Amino acid sequence: MGEPRGTENRSSRPVRVMLADNHVMFRQSVASLLSRDGDVEVVGDAGSGPHAIDLAKETRPDVVIMQVEQEPDAAATEIRGILEASPASRIVVLTVHNDPRRVKQMVGLGTSAYVHKSATVEDLLGTVRKATQGAPEGESDSYAVVGMAERLIGQVSNAEASGLSARELELLVGVSRGLSNAGVAASLHISEATVKRHLANVYEKFGVHSRTEATRKALAEGWISEADITSASD
Repeated sequence: MGEPRGTENRSSRPVRVMLADNHVMFRQSVASLLSRDGDVEVVGDAGSGPHAIDLAKETRPDVVIMQVEQEPDAAATEIRGILEASPASRIVVLTVHNDPRRVKQMVGLGTSAYVHKSATVEDLLGTVRKATQGAPEGESDSYAVVGMAERLIGQVSNAEASGLSARELELLVGVSRGLSNAGVAASLHISEATVKRHLANVYEKFGVHSRTEATRKALAEGWISEADITSASD
């Protein structure tokens, strides 16, 4: 059997890292911090979007550290583009979003790790190294969530086990905050008809018949938290 994806000949050279973010100062700061480690070589940095995709195709990095602050759809387009341009690259998402629903979205896009900005440089370096190692033969890669509270990591696992999609989880939070169908639709940039369809799916999965029952069950099972309900934003 061959080596895990992306590990070929890596023991003899530094991990080649590319940075992707719109903020030049951020890229320069992270590049400086990573370059202090002899096991990491920063091979390029780019703004988000087409430039990042082109640079990934040119440099074929082992790891892309990508700051994700934009809307999920925009991040999804960029992530897919990078992975198409450089299929062997692993993507490590660095973000301020402390949100299990966002983690679930990133997992579904093929990223390898989700690092909250409260993590240390050592945490980030460890995550980069782990992303390049792959899983032992016969095992699937594990997804790293770094710098998030255990409660939130538990929510990610619980939500995954529930069979709910990321969109359904987002909708549940809106419902739990008392938003109308129109309010949920506006907050998620979808139609009211789509909200109604998702609600019907949630009710069926939960075995409930109302918003109140759905919210109670989601709280009881740990799929959403009191903090989700009381927070004014994601």
